[in-house]
Amino acid sequence: MNEIIRIWKECGVHEAKFHFDCGGDSMNETCWVFLDSKGETIDSSSLSVVESQLESDVYDKIQFYEASDGHYLGESGTVNVTLNDEGDGFDMYKSSRGQWSETISVDQEIDISEELEGYCTRRLIPS
Repeated sequence: MNEIIRIWKECGVHEAKFHFDCGGDSMNETCWVFLDSKGETIDSSSLSVVESQLESDVYDKIQFYEASDGHYLGESGTVNVTLNDEGDGFDMYKSSRGQWSETISVDQEIDISEELEGYCTRRLIPS
């Protein structure tokens, strides 16, 4: 972990964002963005070791969508990662939106005029 923290500091990383989309048509789409203290994106080519370790830590410590129950279809969002106050580990915070699907059948009677009934019978109901 010390090596990861050393690289994090040397590269001037203030925060890392792990964007994810899990479930539905977007299974396991993920992306890392590393930001400096001004909120500007840092080239992540020198952070591949950090990215790999943090991704492993995120999946170990953060709970994600696992399987559809027929209604809950998945989630998308961001895990924000920052160096903790002691400087010897990372804090992680997940913000996400769930994808939900529900089918509701409703039978409802409505009153219509004779004119509308005649139109529907002539135009919409095949003879």
